[in-house]
Amino acid sequence: MGLIAELTALAEDGSRPRLGPIIAALGQPVRVRVTGRPGVGCRSVSAVLRDQGLDCVPEGAVADVVALVIAETVKPEDRRAHLGTDRPRLIVLNKADALADPAARAAAITAQTGVRTVPMCALAGGKPTPILDAMAELSAPLRYRRLRTALTRLHALAATDPALAELLAADTTVLTTAAAADEVVRAAGLRPSPMAPLRSAVRWLQYSRGPVSPLHRDCGADLARGQLRLVAGGDTPP
Repeated sequence: MGLIAELTALAEDGSRPRLGPIIAALGQPVRVRVTGRPGVGCRSVSAVLRDQGLDCVPEGAVADVVALVIAETVKPEDRRAHLGTDRPRLIVLNKADALADPAARAAAITAQTGVRTVPMCALAGGKPTPILDAMAELSAPLRYRRLRTALTRLHALAATDPALAELLAADTTVLTTAAAADEVVRAAGLRPSPMAPLRSAVRWLQYSRGPVSPLHRDCGADLARGQLRLVAGGDTPP
């Protein structure tokens, strides 16, 4: 059972009302603002993303990721629309079935703009794996920070709640946090070589103490804790 399920089970008897908002925050889907010129397929892309569990928000709403939908190439008005945000950005090359080599075109647009570009055919149906993978990578830091914020709130409540304190110290919580941290470092391009858990723990501890950002410092520490839990006989990561 995952962390959200464990927390939900604790909250079921109604004696822990403050868990509700924390559980809701943990389960909140990634908010995506889909934008683009008329005719490029914004509505179709939004519909596909909603079907995959993402929350497509309207123009002007707070978004976690901004997806610019284009067809064939990036035009000047696309650049103006996309440069005015500090949110993680993605370019969706829609109607890719009309291109001779969609992957090559997407790579060229990435090189031209510096923004990751993925090909897509929103009307083709099926699971749009490239865009979902890109969304997962772009939102990894957000989801990790969301989890860390929730854990801070939970630890405050656990000071007077032994059952909650036990859950926060359990394998489920430690390994869930490590898994979220792993997604962040992998999204940043790190591909750790497989090694024994104890060696891995030492490496991640050293990483967390090196010249890295505060985000990656936290990730390194959480990954080290996760590997140490495996050394102690914890369950495999979720």
